[in-house]
Amino acid sequence: GAFRIYVQHLDRKGVVPFGVPISVAAICTTALVIYENMVLANSSGILNQLN
Repeated sequence: GAFRIYVQHLDRKGVVPFGVPISVAAICTTALVIYENMVLANSSGILNQLN
């Protein structure tokens, strides 16, 4: 939401090429999903080991 508006604002000003924010957003989203999955897997695995 806010990130997309920010990106569109940058696009309008011509600060960044149009394709860059899209790829950056995709990479960030993918990295975040992978990171969250790793954290969830690690935390649940650690909890299972402790119990």
